Amino acid sequence: MNNNQETVQILNYEIPLNEITPDDMPNEVMREVYDFCGVYVAVSLLLHMRGNQILVPTKGLKLLEKKIINKFYDGTASSIRNIARNLNLSEVYIRHILKSLK
Repeated sequence: MNNNQETVQILNYEIPLNEITPDDMPNEVMREVYDFCGVYVAVSLLLHMRGNQILVPTKGLKLLEKKIINKFYDGTASSIRNIARNLNLSEVYIRHILKSLK
C-alpha cells in the first residue's frame, strides 16, 4: 500500500483508494472499520491481517487513562473534577487510580 500516492496494490493491480467504497468491504464489521478509521486502515487490515480475529477490549483505554490522570492531576480537587469530566469517569475512580499510582 502506498499512502503517499493514495493507491493500494492488490495482486498486480494498482487501485486508487478513492475508488474503494464501503460497499467493497466484505462484511458489516469491515464497513464499520472503513467508516470509523478510513479506507486506508480498512484495506490495510484486509491485506495484512487476513484470517486473524481482532478483539477490541472494552476497557482498552485504561492504561492511557492512567497516564492522563497522572499527567494532569495537580494535587487539587478541581483537577480531579476536570479530569473526571473530560474522561467521562467518576471522581471516585480518579481518586482510586491516583492512590494506585503512589
